[in-house]
Amino acid sequence: MGDIIFALGAFALFLHPDLWHFALFVLLALQVGLIFTAFLVILCSLAFFLGNTEGLAQQMLGALVSFSTYPMNIFSGVVRLLLFTVVPAGFISFVPLQLLHQFTWSLFGGMVGFTLLFVAIVVGLFELGLRRYESGNLIGMQN
Repeated sequence: MGDIIFALGAFALFLHPDLWHFALFVLLALQVGLIFTAFLVILCSLAFFLGNTEGLAQQMLGALVSFSTYPMNIFSGVVRLLLFTVVPAGFISFVPLQLLHQFTWSLFGGMVGFTLLFVAIVVGLFELGLRRYESGNLIGMQN
């Protein structure tokens, strides 16, 4: 909770945004929170399919945080594609910053679309993993 209050306070104190930019900041922060949470759910859901994935999850979370701190302009090609898909660092830092700096409806639509698609994929993956886990328990009960 302290991080949320600090982020809102720092944004308001240092940038003195108008109401539109403040509302956009809050909306983008909610979307980034959804993407971040969905990414964590994906990492944890891998255990349904691969077994113990705690080390992999820690490495991928570290990669997400690390790549989110670099300017996206230094990446190109396949690496940039990976940072907007597999490790969604581009949608956690670059796109929201671009929208706050220079808003376009097409980029905003892309951000909303990616957030909704990513969350839907995560929900489907989790449900698939949960069914796999439950069916494994049913086989054990039948013996």
